[in-house]
Amino acid sequence: MEKNLVKANMIAGEDLTGKEYYCVRADGKLTTATGEACYGVISVGDASGSPTEVVTGGEYWVMLSADGDVSANDFLTAGADGKALAATNTPGTQVDIPFGIALEDAVKSTLCRVLIR
Repeated sequence: MEKNLVKANMIAGEDLTGKEYYCVRADGKLTTATGEACYGVISVGDASGSPTEVVTGGEYWVMLSADGDVSANDFLTAGADGKALAATNTPGTQVDIPFGIALEDAVKSTLCRVLIR
């Protein structure tokens, strides 16, 4: 279910064809580091240099990484492959930047409903 979506258009900084539901940075490229800031989730990916539609707020879907399952109410962060995973913040280590909250339990490598904030 998609609700109250806030969308933005950006120019793809790399080929994003087939990357719908992946996390994208403000420069139009997929996230490349776990915990990196996520500008939004791709809703319509396209070739490098082409307009790409990104969801920056509301209830949407995100592709989960192969690094683990998530539970409803987990904060989600971007992964190194553009896929999302549960954010972990341990004192004295890198702080993951969450971009949303999981709205359901979901298993790794599947789509998860998320509230993007």
